[in-house]
Amino acid sequence: MAESRKKPRVLYIDDDESQRALVHKFLSTSYDLFTAEEGAKGLEMASKISPDLILLDINMPGMDGYEVCSRLQSNEETAYIPVIFLTAMGDEQNRARAFSVGAADFLVKPVDRKLLAEKVDAHIVTKSSWKDLKQERETWYERVQSSDFLGFKEYVAAQVELDAEGKYRLSKAAPEELYKVAAELGIEEAVMSRFIAKYLGLSYVSGIDPDSIRLGAMPTAFCRANKVVPVTNPDL
Repeated sequence: MAESRKKPRVLYIDDDESQRALVHKFLSTSYDLFTAEEGAKGLEMASKISPDLILLDINMPGMDGYEVCSRLQSNEETAYIPVIFLTAMGDEQNRARAFSVGAADFLVKPVDRKLLAEKVDAHIVTKSSWKDLKQERETWYERVQSSDFLGFKEYVAAQVELDAEGKYRLSKAAPEELYKVAAELGIEEAVMSRFIAKYLGLSYVSGIDPDSIRLGAMPTAFCRANKVVPVTNPDL
C-alpha cells in the first residue's frame, strides 16, 4: 500500500475560541490544523512548525494581527508563508492595511466553508511555486559561475545554422554582449533565453502571468527582493 501523503500544515491565530473550533471543523479533514490564541504564541509556533499557510485575526489582545504579519515578513524563515487575514473587520481601510503588511488574502467573518477551503488550497499551491522559484534564484549565480561559457556558445552554435563568420563572432562574444551579438546573427532574444535556461538546467518563463502580479498573489518577500510592485488593475 502506498504511503499516504502528508497533509499541509495550517496555523490559525485567533483569540476567539469559537472561531478556532469552527475553522478546525472546516479544515481539519484536509489539513493539519494548529491554533494559537494570541500573536506572540502564534509567532513562536510559526517558527517551530513551519506551516504552509497562516490564518490570522486582526483584533487580538497584546499583539494585533498587523504586527504579527509584519514580524512574519521580517523573518527570513517565515517571510514566504502566505498569510490570509480572517477577520470581522472587513472595511476597505483594514483590507488595505492588511495587504500593506504582507497579507496574501483577506476574508471576512463569517466565512463560507467552501470559499475558505478554496483560498487556503490556492495559496498553498502558490506558496510551493514561489518557494521553488526562490530556491532556484538563490542557486542561479552559483550555477552560472560554474558553467562553461565557451561550452555554452558551442552549444548555441550547434542549435542554429551559422556560417563560419557567424560561429566565429559568437565564439568571441563576451557575456555582456551575448544578446546583442545573437540579435545581429538573427537569433531572437526569446530563443537565446531558452538556450540559456536549457543549458543551465533552469525553468524558462517567457513572462509573468498577469494573475500572479495582482495584489496578494505574489509574496511580499519576493517583491521586496526583486523590486516588484504588485498591482490590482484587472485589465493588466
